[in-house]
Amino acid sequence: MIESSKNPIRFLYGMRDVRILCIGDMMLDTFVYGDVERISPEAPVPVLKLEDEKTMLGGVGNVVANLVSLGVRTSLICRVGDDAAGKRIRELLDGMGVEVRTSTVSDLPTTEKTRFISKNNHLMRMDRERVVEPDATELETVVAFAGDMLDDVSLVVLSDYGKGFLSRNLLTHVIRACRERAIPVFVDPKGLDYSKYAGATLIKPNRKELGMALGEELVLGDDTSLAAVIEQV
Repeated sequence: MIESSKNPIRFLYGMRDVRILCIGDMMLDTFVYGDVERISPEAPVPVLKLEDEKTMLGGVGNVVANLVSLGVRTSLICRVGDDAAGKRIRELLDGMGVEVRTSTVSDLPTTEKTRFISKNNHLMRMDRERVVEPDATELETVVAFAGDMLDDVSLVVLSDYGKGFLSRNLLTHVIRACRERAIPVFVDPKGLDYSKYAGATLIKPNRKELGMALGEELVLGDDTSLAAVIEQV
């Protein structure tokens, strides 16, 4: 376990003694950079002249990248499609030294978010995705992945971006398996129904997400903590 300490340096060094398993929605973030010098004669839209293009891991992949940058031993379970974006994700993961188990769904596109940027102006974002929950076969595969990996894990992070992979059935199986092994489960939630995370150790919404789940807008004063609001409700 990670030793509790107010000293951030000691805390970060302690992180290197654990292994964290991340499970969640994988994405490929693509950034298309260029210059806009004119408006299209075909429609009143800017014409972006391509100058550069970069890709990086998004969704649960961003969580993994951050943990690796802190020197944390990290494992990952995710889903990708049998396509170019899925191949690129595997390439990026291969260079990180992460233990990875991927569920590859041939007829499902890898979630990809493509951002078009001119100088400091974010012109548009294009999303390529299809929200589908795991079928019985995929569920069995992913649960088996988790069963194989949990014996060497100190903490599980569930990163939910609402893309369907973390279905209620999958969450139930994973959280139950963690509780049987006394492994803490931290959740970055999505959606309005937090009951699907029942049994988790910690659920971490931001203020907007918590307000939506509670059905009311949360307005915090300078002397009011989010923890105090949660205790009141």
